[in-house]
Amino acid sequence: MAMNQANRDYKPFLNFMVPMVLFVLVILGYVLGELLDGFVFKLWLLPVGVFYWALFVPTATPMLLALILALIEDGLSGTPFGLHGLAILVLHYMALAQRQSLIYSPFAMVITGFSINLAVVMSAMTGVMWLLDLPVNLWVIVSWAFTVFAFILLSMWFNALRHKFMKD
Repeated sequence: MAMNQANRDYKPFLNFMVPMVLFVLVILGYVLGELLDGFVFKLWLLPVGVFYWALFVPTATPMLLALILALIEDGLSGTPFGLHGLAILVLHYMALAQRQSLIYSPFAMVITGFSINLAVVMSAMTGVMWLLDLPVNLWVIVSWAFTVFAFILLSMWFNALRHKFMKD
């Protein structure tokens, strides 16, 4: 199925709803980060939404939207401005590049694709933070595992939303 055909299968409201869902993920990630401040890991929810929606409904998540949301996340989290932006753009590009092979794959392959791509992005972010001599989350593998677990849970909800807004 061509990408244009896949995008015509959804009601136009989905193109409005997905950015709102992604914005809620940014805010929820910040709130959870503040509530769980004493824990050793941070749950990063924005890549979950960006990867899923870029994979299954690419018109609902343009790269500019992903960049703006990541810059908002940079402002909320206090990381160097553009660090999350670059990471999210790379993850968005990876999702689009792997779309043809992952869109019809079993869910286990989608999870594997997300987890490998997220590991690459998170390790690059950790390396940049270390090179800039900024505080680095040494429990990045735990953060990665919890984010992959969040992907599994949120994907079920995203899948239900996606099927609800398919054209009849």
